[in-house]
Amino acid sequence: MVIIDYILLGALAVSVVIGFFRGFFREALSLVNWGLAAWLAWRFSPLVEPFLDAVSSPALQLWLSRLIVFVLALLAGALLSHLVVMLVRKTGLNGTDRVLGMLFGAARGVLVIGILVIGFQMLEMDREPWWQDSWIVPRTATLTGHLREFIDAGLDKAGDLITE
Repeated sequence: MVIIDYILLGALAVSVVIGFFRGFFREALSLVNWGLAAWLAWRFSPLVEPFLDAVSSPALQLWLSRLIVFVLALLAGALLSHLVVMLVRKTGLNGTDRVLGMLFGAARGVLVIGILVIGFQMLEMDREPWWQDSWIVPRTATLTGHLREFIDAGLDKAGDLITE
């Protein structure tokens, strides 16, 4: 194993430990909360814009209204998540929550490894000797292939939304 293997294993280990201590419900609800907050910001920011008449730039009004909705949604989601986590602890599911959180952290860690490998490939580090000698990197080929397809499709869709 070479330095890149230790970096990738370290990223995986950190994600697993964080998942264990935060638990599945907190981790999953956090992910849902961020996604929902982003969607709400785009969907409902036009309702906030009229209250920002003091801002002269229409573009700034739009982004400020999105930021306001996003932050409020994050705060509401964090409060709801806290209540759910308290309920999980009161029902005695804390151990199960932590084990599932560890599994969630492992899945997230594998995803992070895939993204890091793609990033290193984009920086053309895949030609370096330490890259060629890696034990982990060749085993991520299928994952990185699927991730690249997913990222490319997402970027194409985002580009279409921006140009509309």
